[in-house]
Amino acid sequence: EYLLSPQNFSHVMMLDADAAFIQQGHDTLATIVGLMERAKKDLFLTDEDWLQNGQGRINGGLIMAKNTEFTRALFQDTFHAHVLGPSMPHGYRWSIGAQGVVCSSNEQICLNDLWRGGHGKHFAEFTMMEGGKKWNHGA
Repeated sequence: EYLLSPQNFSHVMMLDADAAFIQQGHDTLATIVGLMERAKKDLFLTDEDWLQNGQGRINGGLIMAKNTEFTRALFQDTFHAHVLGPSMPHGYRWSIGAQGVVCSSNEQICLNDLWRGGHGKHFAEFTMMEGGKKWNHGA
């Protein structure tokens, strides 16, 4: 919704309600945007590398999306996939090009299905993943 706003936000961040930025001397958002720009990526994700077997598995606690055609389409696609749920027609093609992806649970699981489910050419090209220990896990 915010990516489609007439206010034309440059980036939209999703942050878990129980998360907080605590390093006042760090401009974390500018750092993330800088990483995205250098990597030429539209979507910043973090993994669950603090868990056994969690490295490479998306954690939805911190997501930064640059306002691009890809991210607008991606989040509209995930919304429609949630609305349709398991009743999604077989072979349904998302506007980002992925086909046959069903999102019957939360965003994190849906994005993981895209990331790890053989849809890399439609998703990974625009996406970067960094370690959750650094970016979204407080101990």
